[in-house]
Amino acid sequence: NCNDLGPSTILTVLYNSGDKFYLIDQAASSRYLAKIQNGCFGTTPQAGCAKDVTMIANWVLSKAGSDFSTELWIKNNYDELNAVDLSLVYLSTKDTNLKNILINKLKGIQRNDGSFNKNVYDTSLGILALKEANIQTEVDSAVNWLKSKQSSDGSWENKLLNTAMALYAGFS
Repeated sequence: NCNDLGPSTILTVLYNSGDKFYLIDQAASSRYLAKIQNGCFGTTPQAGCAKDVTMIANWVLSKAGSDFSTELWIKNNYDELNAVDLSLVYLSTKDTNLKNILINKLKGIQRNDGSFNKNVYDTSLGILALKEANIQTEVDSAVNWLKSKQSSDGSWENKLLNTAMALYAGFS
């Protein structure tokens, strides 16, 4: 309650991480209830933050239309040289400036053979981000690489997760 500060009071919520400050919310009011979305997920309820789990959860939440987001935590913890991180942050953020930065970095780490790290899972997530960005040449290259890695039994590396991701990304 900031009634004593007067009628021209502006309440500001800032988040500081290292040498960066983020403006989370601002209100011209003497009373304000702020909802701050800065969290993460672990592999179990007792576990600490797990980057991959948090990024997948944030992507799923954004696809489901949830207004809950862990984007603030993710922005401070993703690896700018990791195809999975770049793809998942791209797929879940609504920040168009960040999307442009992320997709350019993702394009920059795509290999000449179309893959990301010669890895089925990484390449599949890369395809999803490239598709959303409408970058067809890179998508085609990555899909062709995926097709070349499919086993005769129809799977990718005989792994359920890789096969599911490759099918979803490359052929949906």
